Amino acid sequence: MKRRSLLREAWCFVAVLALACPALAQSTASLRGAVSDEQGAPVAGAKVLVKNQATGEERTAQSDPRGEFLVASIAPGPYRLEVRADGFQTRVVKDLRLEVAQTMVQNVRLAIGSLSEELAVVGVVHGATHAEHGHRGDQRQEQADFQRAGQSQP
Repeated sequence: MKRRSLLREAWCFVAVLALACPALAQSTASLRGAVSDEQGAPVAGAKVLVKNQATGEERTAQSDPRGEFLVASIAPGPYRLEVRADGFQTRVVKDLRLEVAQTMVQNVRLAIGSLSEELAVVGVVHGATHAEHGHRGDQRQEQADFQRAGQSQP
């Protein structure tokens, strides 16, 4: 009798668990895609950043040898996708709207470029002026060293 009762409880637990798992899976979304270069060749090892534009929550992934990536179990909402890879320009896709139980596919093509093409000036760096003056000071010191040694300035 006891054994039958335990077996019945175990089956009930499994049934409840089986019903609960799909319900949990239905409250999230996924984003997947493939990263390729301009000729369509896969880009392995690309860094993928997915940021929820409403909450600021971030998730990361990396493209596999086929260039594919997957960011699973994320909250529905508006997202920003950023993809980076060495030797390529960074690509940003904004306002991707993920819905409950959706798996969105967003493929990304990267253009050849360097990291220096990504830089943006947001403000003035005060240290640059000091560094420039320091450099001039070094030149003056070199001139003084040449004069003391009795050599002419190049």
